[in-house]
Amino acid sequence: MLYKIINTYADESDFILNLIDDHPYIGWYMLLRLGESDTTKATLTRRECIEIIRKDGSYARNIFSYVYKAVDITVGNIQEKADSIFGTAYEHILLNGLEILSRFASIANITEQKKLVVLMIKIIDADVVRRFRVLNDWIRQVMNVLDERVKISMLNELLQCSGKKKSDVA
Repeated sequence: MLYKIINTYADESDFILNLIDDHPYIGWYMLLRLGESDTTKATLTRRECIEIIRKDGSYARNIFSYVYKAVDITVGNIQEKADSIFGTAYEHILLNGLEILSRFASIANITEQKKLVVLMIKIIDADVVRRFRVLNDWIRQVMNVLDERVKISMLNELLQCSGKKKSDVA
């Protein structure tokens, strides 16, 4: 029966979007844990994000909060070696979560933006950057939408993180 339901949609992103409309918690859960980050990109197009934000701002903030917590908890559980060629569940949550957070960063308030900077520092400290090679693009996207006040207030923490890595190497 589930196979029949899945085959009625054009692709995974259509299935996830319909799941989000009918059962939001299950839909976001699935999107966060999918093995392919391309599906996350196809599902959360610019038009879809604008529609979610326009529909209900508190709903979009709840999504941001849910995904932020999942990524924050996951960073500490990333292991050096993948269990399989498909990666681990932690890797899927991290990669898809970063993609979702970058899409919703523009609606984040000052406190949430500061949380994103703290998450950046935590990810850099966990040395996830070298392994996944997606963080540079994510940092660039997030830094472009951050409020100047957040950048100024968090600059010291970012510089300390950067300096700490260089002093560890020396």
